[in-house]
Amino acid sequence: MDVIPELSASHMEDDKMRGKNYTAYHKELHLEILKRYPIIEDKGNDNSINNKKQEAWDRVTTEYNSHENFAKRDKANLKSLWKNLKIKAKKDHARHKKEMLKTGGGGPAEPMDKMSEGITDLLPNQFAAIKN
Repeated sequence: MDVIPELSASHMEDDKMRGKNYTAYHKELHLEILKRYPIIEDKGNDNSINNKKQEAWDRVTTEYNSHENFAKRDKANLKSLWKNLKIKAKKDHARHKKEMLKTGGGGPAEPMDKMSEGITDLLPNQFAAIKN
């Protein structure tokens, strides 16, 4: 018989509480703030660029949290949101491109959502087709 150890009260306090979901408005605001910091998407990884990226994320976090009536988010939360938004935009872009290239008639392809279009416009190099 296996014995499951009880979790101590101090261990439970270390666990973070799940934050509220981001609304569409929060996501749009995050995208608008990120547009002012193109260094975040710089592919370089030397020390000076990494320091500038960290500075930019600190500023993004400060700007985001400066809005009243918002749940406060830390840098890791906002980085994770950005990563997830980019993944969704890439999937939407691929789906849209696949629909556009279909043959055989039918109705027009559904347009990408506003958020995915904004990310595609912000990061055109990440959505460009690779030529042979």
